[in-house]
Amino acid sequence: MKRGITLLAFLLVMVGSVFGQTDHGYNLYGQFLGTSTGIGVGLDSRFKAGGILGYSLGLAFTDISWSRDDGLDGCYASYDAESRGISIPFEINAILGKRASKFEIGFGMTTYLVNRDELHYKTIFFPSEEDGVLDFERYSTRKKIFRPNIIGTINIGYRLQRKSGFFMKVGLSLLIGDLKCSPIDGVVALPNICLGYTIPHF
Repeated sequence: MKRGITLLAFLLVMVGSVFGQTDHGYNLYGQFLGTSTGIGVGLDSRFKAGGILGYSLGLAFTDISWSRDDGLDGCYASYDAESRGISIPFEINAILGKRASKFEIGFGMTTYLVNRDELHYKTIFFPSEEDGVLDFERYSTRKKIFRPNIIGTINIGYRLQRKSGFFMKVGLSLLIGDLKCSPIDGVVALPNICLGYTIPHF
């Protein structure tokens, strides 16, 4: 966890040095689910004061379980995986609206540093030599690894954005991944809830 906090601090400094301005605010918030797929904190700002385009960067704790079943000729296979660790969501987003209530859409990716526990089951069916009734043999293998994972993200929703004070956004996040390199498989939809505070400038 200490490594993750150090990494977030480094990323925030880098983002701030590239995109930072002294004449517009930053949103500091807590996030539940969404692109973090867990519980965490984040920072959001515009590239230009009053502009439409901006970015968000966060750090979260995540714990994802995934199961998959496959039916093949003469056998049955299943796969269970649990990924637990740190997620780092990064997103380029746009907010539309002239007042405090705005529509938001964003595209990005979430990088994971997780301990992944994989359990593979395989059951093979075959005719019994004695009575011809189907018999079976079951095999299982388990693998524990630590490795980076990554998913693509799409985020849409409502944002309450003032010049300063209470900040909120709620919406739906679409997560796109493959089990070979991410903790999910296919497309998954999660609610996205962020509550925080807007600081006029650092």
